[in-house]
Amino acid sequence: MALPSPTPQSPTHNNKAGLVSLFHLAVDVIGHYPVIFFGIIGLAITALMFGVERDSTDLVPGDIDMLLLSGDAIASATSPSKTRQAILREVAYYKRFVEIWAGSQLEASLDVSNYHQAFLTDDFLYSLSFSPSETSLIYTSEFEATDDDPYNKFRCTPHFGDTSRAKKRPTIFLFRWIRSPDFTRATKQNLTLVALPGQCTVTKPILFAQATEN
Repeated sequence: MALPSPTPQSPTHNNKAGLVSLFHLAVDVIGHYPVIFFGIIGLAITALMFGVERDSTDLVPGDIDMLLLSGDAIASATSPSKTRQAILREVAYYKRFVEIWAGSQLEASLDVSNYHQAFLTDDFLYSLSFSPSETSLIYTSEFEATDDDPYNKFRCTPHFGDTSRAKKRPTIFLFRWIRSPDFTRATKQNLTLVALPGQCTVTKPILFAQATEN
């Protein structure tokens, strides 16, 4: 006796069944792990708000306060006239930005990810200050390592102590910008970033010794 062949299901029916299963799975995850679920949602919203370089210069008042409260802003400084604020910002995938705000307007912004490594904000190496003219800024970061010397990674280079073991070649950088006459965001052609000359940007062994009396 031949068994009856199963009734073929339409693609629409299969899609509905899949959506129902996905919905039940989402409800189950929310019910068992609400903190994790809403934490992921919060991180996604924050990434959408601050994870990209801002293109709009007509920001409403309060945006600068939100940026300072976000985890992306790792350091800030106020200009001598109190009218501008510098922000060092790091986002996902090691993207770094230096931003200058005049009130709620983004006056200058530069992606410095390819210029140097991490910003240095600890008590010993941190530096962030405006010039008196408020058209330049100095800050410290780790110098960008190069691959010119293939044997460099095999050399022993003493670190800066247990609390700064991961720090590498602190370097002072100078960021300059030319203000736009129509009070819009400065173009990339009007932005410059250089490492101040006279610094040791080449890895050399650092020797420590203890003085003793004979």
